[in-house]
Amino acid sequence: AESDGLCLPHLRLALMRVRDKPTFRLLVTAEHDTFSRLLGDLDEMIHRHHYQCLEEGLGEVGDAWIHAIAQIAGKEGLS
Repeated sequence: AESDGLCLPHLRLALMRVRDKPTFRLLVTAEHDTFSRLLGDLDEMIHRHHYQCLEEGLGEVGDAWIHAIAQIAGKEGLS
């Protein structure tokens, strides 16, 4: 719950191997929460690109797009 979650390729693998519903639900819920946080960060990053908010800078959400790509495609070198 406190991690960056699983990337989609690893989530698919994990869900295919789960044999019980509670574990399946736990994985899906955790990943839903992870993607919800990421979506919030992406929304905030877009908001901060608005000309009226440029003074704020991007801060912590500046690299949200990189996290989104890694979450969808996975990171190179991980198997």
